[in-house]
Amino acid sequence: MWTLQLDPGYKEANIVVGFVEANGTEFGVGSNFAEYDDGYGIQVIDEFITVCLQWTRQKGSWKCEYLVDGESAHCLDPRKKYKLAVAMDHNGAAVKCISYDERE
Repeated sequence: MWTLQLDPGYKEANIVVGFVEANGTEFGVGSNFAEYDDGYGIQVIDEFITVCLQWTRQKGSWKCEYLVDGESAHCLDPRKKYKLAVAMDHNGAAVKCISYDERE
């Protein structure tokens, strides 16, 4: 679980936070990972948020959910690995990780 502090900067940037498949599409500066087939993100307007991936076993099969402040934002393929991703549309915006907690 990551707790993030978001600062849209002086131009009020749009900030997208989410996950992308670890072995998926390579993206770089100037791209929005959520526009790719293997990217999952939401636009965030809060100053502080928590995001996490939660794997649970339901009815004999695994389920992976992307949670934002404890609420489900996306269901992801539980067989894949993911990495945290952030996209911003203006210079001056910033995202700072203020805590990280890994749970079994």
